[in-house]
Amino acid sequence: MTGDTNTLPGDDITPLIGWEAIFCCLLGSFVGAIDRWGVPAINSLLVAMVSYWGIYKFKFFASTISN
Repeated sequence: MTGDTNTLPGDDITPLIGWEAIFCCLLGSFVGAIDRWGVPAINSLLVAMVSYWGIYKFKFFASTISN
């Protein structure tokens, strides 16, 4: 909610589908199913989290360079 108007953000600001999040979840699931080292659930969460953070940072830096 925005503090000024007490409304939720509009559809023009928020994406309909978070493709980056879906990709990272699938990547984490794949690593959890294939990797045999450690605890698979923790490995899949870590891979999904780090890959999502990496995509976010890449998009942030790419947008600052292009502007």
